[in-house]
Amino acid sequence: MSEALRMHRRITRLNHIALMAKPGGHDLARAFYVDILEMQEVVLPPELLKDFDLMWFRFLDMMIHLSFTNDFVASPVGRHICLEVEDVFALRSKLETSGHIVEDQVLLPDRNRFFIPDPFGNYFELMEFKNN
Repeated sequence: MSEALRMHRRITRLNHIALMAKPGGHDLARAFYVDILEMQEVVLPPELLKDFDLMWFRFLDMMIHLSFTNDFVASPVGRHICLEVEDVFALRSKLETSGHIVEDQVLLPDRNRFFIPDPFGNYFELMEFKNN
């Protein structure tokens, strides 16, 4: 990627993605984000814990913020987050062995990929580019 494509006048990087979840789903969230996707659970600032039911998960230098709320609405399939992963087939096997149902969509010549909802219906595309 060229230097010009890496730079933006004001935006420096993506910090986090905020998703919603059904109340009481903390153990389901840990099982998916920590055990399956191998993200790190982040201790929340005490100021947030007074007013919000949240969990944060870190991967690389980004996070997913999961908000447990009664007004939860599952995302439609077309709205998803794409994570580029290493060894997508091993991850797929791990997900399927854990009882998760993966979804294949249009095959693309330059990548292997599949889609999966988290335990709350937030969709992820998990993808790995093929070696040229």
